[in-house]
Amino acid sequence: MSTEAPPEERGYRGEGLIGALRYAAAWLDHHAPAIDALNVYPVPDGDTGLNMSVTLRAALAAAEEADATLAAVAQAAARGALMGARGNSGVILSQLLRGFADTLGEAAELTPALLGAGLAHAAHAAYCAVLRPVEGTMLTVAREAGRAAGDAVARGAPLLGVLEAAVDAAEEAVQRTPEQLDVLREAGVVDAGGQGYAVLLAGLLRGLRGESPEAVPRPVAVAQRPLHLPGEEAYGYCTEFVILGPGLDLAAVRDGMARLGQSVLVVGDESALRVHLHALDPGPALSYAVERGALTRVKIENMDEQQAALGRQPVGSRVAAPATAEAALPIVAAVAGEGFAELYRSLGATCVVTGARGTNPSVAELAAAISATAGREVFVLPNDPNVAPAVEQAARQVEQAVTALPTRDMAQGLAALLAYSPLSTVEDNAAAMRAALDRVRTARVTWAARDAVVGGVALPAGTALALADRRLLAHGADVAQVVMQALAALGADGAELITLYVGRELPEADRRALAERVRVRWPQSAVEVVPGRQPNDYYLLAVE
Repeated sequence: MSTEAPPEERGYRGEGLIGALRYAAAWLDHHAPAIDALNVYPVPDGDTGLNMSVTLRAALAAAEEADATLAAVAQAAARGALMGARGNSGVILSQLLRGFADTLGEAAELTPALLGAGLAHAAHAAYCAVLRPVEGTMLTVAREAGRAAGDAVARGAPLLGVLEAAVDAAEEAVQRTPEQLDVLREAGVVDAGGQGYAVLLAGLLRGLRGESPEAVPRPVAVAQRPLHLPGEEAYGYCTEFVILGPGLDLAAVRDGMARLGQSVLVVGDESALRVHLHALDPGPALSYAVERGALTRVKIENMDEQQAALGRQPVGSRVAAPATAEAALPIVAAVAGEGFAELYRSLGATCVVTGARGTNPSVAELAAAISATAGREVFVLPNDPNVAPAVEQAARQVEQAVTALPTRDMAQGLAALLAYSPLSTVEDNAAAMRAALDRVRTARVTWAARDAVVGGVALPAGTALALADRRLLAHGADVAQVVMQALAALGADGAELITLYVGRELPEADRRALAERVRVRWPQSAVEVVPGRQPNDYYLLAVE
C-alpha cells in the first residue's frame, strides 16, 4: 500500500509552495502591463507591475534552489525577493514575503491557520517597513487580505477557502482605493501596487489548485512610471548623532525619530545607530536617544541660517573635485542614460549603478556597488523616489555605514555631487549636499503614454507634459513651449543657472533653437545644454 500523501496535501508543502510561486510569477508577468497602465501619471516609464514581476521572479529563482521543505522554500523566496527587489512596490513585496516566511517558522505543512496568520503578519511586516504608511495603497490591500484570511480560519475554512477569502478581500480593497486617495479618484484609476498584490494572491490560489503556469499567456512588454510621492523637507535644525549601546532596536528608533522630525535616516546595527533628522526642536530627539544608549558625534546645524547663507553664494563658486583612490567617502549613484553615467563618473562618483534592461537597480545590485567601494562610510544618491526604498534595504545588507541623500532625480544628484568635498567629514558633506538640493528645482519633460486625466486636465496620448514630483507644470503639443512654461513655473526668472539635460533623440536644430529661446527669455541666467541621453524624457530641467 502506498504511503505517498494525496496530491492536495502534497500541494501544501514545499513543492506545492514552489508550484504556487511559479504560477503566481507567470500570472503577475501576464498582468504587469495592465498594472503599469494604472499609474496615476501616464508617462512612458511607469513600472509598478514590472518591478513587482521582477521581484517575484527573483523570489521564485531563490526558492527553486532551496531545500524542498516548506520553511526553506519560504525563507529562500523572502531572501530572493529582498535582494532582487526593484522600486517601492518591489521592496514592499519583499517585506510581505518576509512576514509570511517568518510566520511559518519551521513548519513542514502549510495549514489553514498558518496561511491566515502568515497573510496577516505579512501585512504587518510591510506596514512596519514603511516610514509613513498611506492608506489606499498596496499596504491597505494586504491588510484587508490578511484580515479576511483570519476570519475564514475562524469559520473553519480549508486552506484553499482561506486563500479564496483573501483574494476576494484584496480585489474588493483595490476597488475602494480611489475612495481613500484623492489622486487615484481624480485620475480614475485604482492603486497599481494594490492591484499587483491582488493579482499575486490570485496567482498563488491558481497554483495551489494545480493549474499549470504554461497555460498563462505571455505578457506584452510595456513600461510606465508609478506615482512618485515627494520627499518632505522642513527647515529648523539638521540633527545628527550616533547612539552606542547593546541591543539597539533599529526599527523602534526609526519609528521614534519619525514622530519627532522629518527627513529621518537611521542606519546601523544593534551596537551602533547613526541618526539623522530635521526638526524644529532637536531636544526631544536627543532625549529619546539618551534613554537608549550613549551619544557621540552629535551635530546640530541651523538650516534657516544655512538657507540665508546659500542665498548669498554665487553658483559659479562651487568647485567639483573628482574622487580619488584616497577619498575616504565614496559615492554610489543610481543613474539612467549613458550621458548621465559619463557625467557622474567625470564628477567623481565612485560607482554608477544602472538597472538591468532599463529597470530600476535591484537591492542586490545596489548592495554590490556599495560593498565594492573602499570606504567604511558611503554616500548613495538614489536619484528617484522609486529607487530610495531599494537603497534603504541595500544598506542593511552591507557592512559599511550608508548615508542616502534624498535626491529625487539625476539633476538633483548632480547638485549634491558638486557640493561634495573629499577633504570634509561625513557630517559636513551630508549637510553641504543636502543644502545643495534646496538650491535646485527640477522637472522632467516627457510625453503621455496613454490617454489620462492628471490634476483635472485631460491628456491625450502623445501630449508633451512637464512634471515636478506630483505636480503637472505644463502640457501641450509643442515640446519647446512646454519647456518654456515649465521653466517659468520652476522660478527661472530669478535663476542664475538653467540646465537642459537632453534625453530622447530630438533634432539638433530643435535643441539649439530651444536653448537660444531660453537665453533670450532669461538673459540674466547662464544656460547649459547637456546630453543626458536618459530614456523616456525629452528633457530634464534644472533651475538654480
